[in-house]
Amino acid sequence: MLLRDINITFMEPCVADKEKIRLKAELSDNITEVMPYLNTVIGNAIFNKDAPLLTFTKEFRLIVLYSPRRNDNGFRHFAQKKKTSLRQEASPKAP
Repeated sequence: MLLRDINITFMEPCVADKEKIRLKAELSDNITEVMPYLNTVIGNAIFNKDAPLLTFTKEFRLIVLYSPRRNDNGFRHFAQKKKTSLRQEASPKAP
């Protein structure tokens, strides 16, 4: 079995609409290997292999699945890595 459990770790009212909720959950198993497949079968999915994360919408809901290896600084680390990469591309090459 690929996924044994989904544990809700955070829940609060939506900021924009108090009738809705926001939540975060942890998957019991790492699904990173199937993210490219999910990207092909979910029509509006966007897969970022560098992060790795998969973003898609279902009805009006935004859903983001990411690797359990990502910690709270994961997006900052990814952004810093991209920023450094962009700086290197933009810097003039030495003769």
